[in-house]
Amino acid sequence: MRQVFLGATLLALALLSPPATAESPDDILVIVNKSTALDETTVAELRNIFLKKKSAWHTGASALPVHAQENTVLRKQFRDRLLQMSATAEREYWKNAKIKQALMAPPTFSNTLKAVFKLRGAVSYVFRSDYKEGVAKVVLVLPAS
Repeated sequence: MRQVFLGATLLALALLSPPATAESPDDILVIVNKSTALDETTVAELRNIFLKKKSAWHTGASALPVHAQENTVLRKQFRDRLLQMSATAEREYWKNAKIKQALMAPPTFSNTLKAVFKLRGAVSYVFRSDYKEGVAKVVLVLPAS
């Protein structure tokens, strides 16, 4: 009897718990301009694009990374989830890249969705709650932690 009760309790909890793939307004959607010939990507490819180790996607299409403004929650979350760097480490990376390779950090915009909509080849990110269907293509979801 006790095993039946335990089994029924676990089943009830499983049915009441949200699925692991449930959408959260705090998910970060990585978006590209609608004209970009890309439907999906990987975390590794995105990291290389945003660190300017690559300037084109695996499809050959050019990529123009665009960041959210520094000191915003969106930028911090993106940096944590994708780049896996602190703000200090990111600044140091770009300082060294500028000196050693003459690379500049990606430009920043207050509205990344609008920037991606307007700039051909642009790639950026928004919180799911700020995404507007049809403005850009989603190529990857970075789930909320």
